[in-house]
Amino acid sequence: MDLFDIGANLTHDAFDADRESVLDRAIAAGVSGMMVTGSSLTCSRKALALAQSHPALLRCTAGVHPH
Repeated sequence: MDLFDIGANLTHDAFDADRESVLDRAIAAGVSGMMVTGSSLTCSRKALALAQSHPALLRCTAGVHPH
């Protein structure tokens, strides 16, 4: 079964040290795609850059969260 993570907050600073490892583990677990969420202009730009650097695995959203 293919798995797709619809809400990956991979732009969060908590992933800075091991983001690539997180992606590798997701693939190993059977995740075939992930939606990286952008909740501010800065996060949306990071989400786009991340998705562009992993086009076979990542897609992104762009938006601004109201709070």
